Order: sequence, then C-alpha cells, then structure tokens
Amino acid sequence: MNHGCSRHFEPLVKLVEVIHAFLKRRGSTATMQRVWDIEYTSGKWDPTEDDTGSVRSRRDSALEVVERYSAGADILDLGCGLGATALEIADTYKSYVGVDVSNKAIERAALAMRLNPSRASKITYVVRDISTYVPPKPFSVILFRESIYYIPQHKTLATLRRFASFLSPNGVFIVRVHDRRKYRRLLKMIERNFRVVEWRLPDNGMTATVVFSLRA
Repeated sequence: MNHGCSRHFEPLVKLVEVIHAFLKRRGSTATMQRVWDIEYTSGKWDPTEDDTGSVRSRRDSALEVVERYSAGADILDLGCGLGATALEIADTYKSYVGVDVSNKAIERAALAMRLNPSRASKITYVVRDISTYVPPKPFSVILFRESIYYIPQHKTLATLRRFASFLSPNGVFIVRVHDRRKYRRLLKMIERNFRVVEWRLPDNGMTATVVFSLRA
C-alpha cells in the first residue's frame, strides 16, 4: 500500500464521514437509507477482526443485561443493523422484531437468521425508519443498541415517550451507548424523565447500558 497516497486521501475520507453522520441523523428516510446501504455494502459495519484475522470474541456486556429481561419476552430492537442481537442472546425470548432503515442490513440479517433455523420461527426483520415506525403490538423489551443517537437530539425524548406507549406492563427500555462521556447529556435526560432500573458501566471501557421504564 502507498501510505503517502493514503494520507493524501485522509481529509476526503473524514469529510465523507462527517457528511454521512449528518445525513444519517437529519436526512430524509430515502437519503438515510441510501447512506446506510452504502456503509453496509462497503463492510464498514462488519464484525471487527483482530490482528490475526479472527473475529473478536469479546462479548458485549450489554447482552448480559438484555438476557436478564428476555426470558419469555417479546423484544423490539430499534436500529437493529445486522440483527446480531437476536442470535447472540440466550434463546429464551418469545419473539424478536428487528427494525432498521437499511435494506442491505436487513438482507444480511435475514440471511444470518436462515442459518439459525432453531430461532427463525420467532424472528422478524423489518425495513423501516425508526423515527416513524409504529410497532404492531406491545413489547416487553424495547432495545436501542447503539442506535438512539441517530435520532435528532431534540426529538429523542418525544420518540422515547411515543415508544413507551408500546411497552407491555412492567416492560423496559434498554439503551446501550459506546461512550458514556460523549453521550452524558442523553443519559442524564433519561435519568430525569424515566425510572432507571439499573446501570451497566463496565470498568474496562466507556460503554454504558441503562435499563429504564415509565415512572409510576
């Protein structure tokens, strides 16, 4: 690889990333879909490999949290991406609906599901914009795993309140973010407006997983 040439294109790559980040939050549904499809097609969101070429096996600590609320549960995964959560958590849930705006992500999620026939009968993937998506029924768990910050900040609270009407009795939201410092305002907003059930703040990283529900 010509490293000098790579450095020459770094500013352009950064500019494209900034534009994509803006469009994924503020673009129309069609625009968001195109951007996400480009990124999934390019491999940007493929599972990360380590230096040996093997897929990293460290398990996301958020999955343990999801599992604690998933026994016999109907799960709604908003911004599900490749739909991995349905296959990574214990097979104790009743049903799972994964929603994502990207056609390419859902195509790959559906393929992975077909390779796991024991779960396929209770998994559904849907191509929709989560900002306007209307769930078909109440859910015991509504999950935002690295997706809630793609909702414009000024609409986040209203979006959570809208989806709260689709929580089953005693149902919970689970939100996972990769950087609790960067998204501290978001997490504080959740604390102010909802009843926090538990936090998962690993000592060896900056992630945060918060479980919360409507206040009585």
